[in-house]
Amino acid sequence: MKHRQIYNEVLAHFLTDFATTEAPRNLERYIVQHLTPIYAPGVIDDFILKELRLLRDTLVDEYNVRAGGAGTLRYMFVDDDAQVIQGIGGMMATDRLAFQDGINSLEPAEFETFSAHLLRLATCDRVWHTQETHDEGIDAFGYMPFFRLKNAWTGGNPEVVFLAQAKHYKDTKVGSSDIRELVGASRLAAHRIYSKKEGRYRDLEIRQFAPLALIFVTTQEVPKTVKLMARNAGIVVLTSDDLCSLFLSTAATVPSPITATWVLQEIRNCCQGIPKAA
Repeated sequence: MKHRQIYNEVLAHFLTDFATTEAPRNLERYIVQHLTPIYAPGVIDDFILKELRLLRDTLVDEYNVRAGGAGTLRYMFVDDDAQVIQGIGGMMATDRLAFQDGINSLEPAEFETFSAHLLRLATCDRVWHTQETHDEGIDAFGYMPFFRLKNAWTGGNPEVVFLAQAKHYKDTKVGSSDIRELVGASRLAAHRIYSKKEGRYRDLEIRQFAPLALIFVTTQEVPKTVKLMARNAGIVVLTSDDLCSLFLSTAATVPSPITATWVLQEIRNCCQGIPKAA
């Protein structure tokens, strides 16, 4: 379990906040230096011995996929056997990198509220964010009319219920277990089973046969294995790259190039007035 935790942390670091200005460094030594403030030397040595090859292979795989235009890259390899890395930040990725830095600057509670705003962008007409602690695994929810017609719909008022879970890189290094956590939280919420308080979230009603959409939102760039698992389960995963495209396409004005400071302020402005669920 400890190795899996460290593996997720290191992979998340390279995909999410590895410095694009980093000079060429030996991969193993860089990882050791990165982990030293967090873990004991013996734990780090054991991780390097048992997991470095797998981690290197995953980094190479992610690099190859993203270098083909499938996602933002913060690093590159500068030797043939992927032993030496350095930062990279080509002009084509400037806005996406600035956006990633901006959302990483949000407080985790702010990012949870931002997930409610994203449901508004998905055309939910009523949205809420939940409290910052003991939120039962649901950070935002909303309702979207099932039929959008010019004339009145006479067959009742069907709605899609959206449940969102937001994971900020500061707090959580996302892995496949977090997708399973969201599935479990949605099942418990459907039956109104909560751990801390009876009658929580009176604003949330999940009818037995109502369509339900699960949205997993993270400031992190996640490995393709996590997205594949979510896609196979019918769960929408929105990572930093996805959020950048969605947010910039709906902003009234966008500077060129964007900056992390602009992203931070725009998100805070958009999230004002979103109600907290009762």
